[in-house]
Amino acid sequence: MGVLLILLSLIPAEFCYVAFAAWLPADRELYRDYQAAEPCPARATLQVASDCLTTWPFTVVKTVVKTGKNATYEATLKDEDSWRGVVSFGDPGPLLERLEPGDRVTAALWRRRIVVLSRDGVRPWSARR
Repeated sequence: MGVLLILLSLIPAEFCYVAFAAWLPADRELYRDYQAAEPCPARATLQVASDCLTTWPFTVVKTVVKTGKNATYEATLKDEDSWRGVVSFGDPGPLLERLEPGDRVTAALWRRRIVVLSRDGVRPWSARR
């Protein structure tokens, strides 16, 4: 019985090892890369695949603010061309709760992903992975 308990205790120990040895350092490296990113050249497009930062205007198509056990906080955005996508929020915060369809927002893109969303100086949201 004691051997079984020892073996079972190795499972959470392995998860802790992976979290501290691989996952957290990788996130720290990613954050450092983002902090060091330079602005993209003036003619950059949404298709930029480098490590530069660019801003792009989007229009809000719809928002979802669902509280409770399975909370969902999302905004569907579209650009002037054909791109349309959903960004997730950690909470409704001061930006998502004020967004309505048709509102114009500015997104900061890095590595072809939206990392920050803002509107009229309200910039509380950074993309979740």
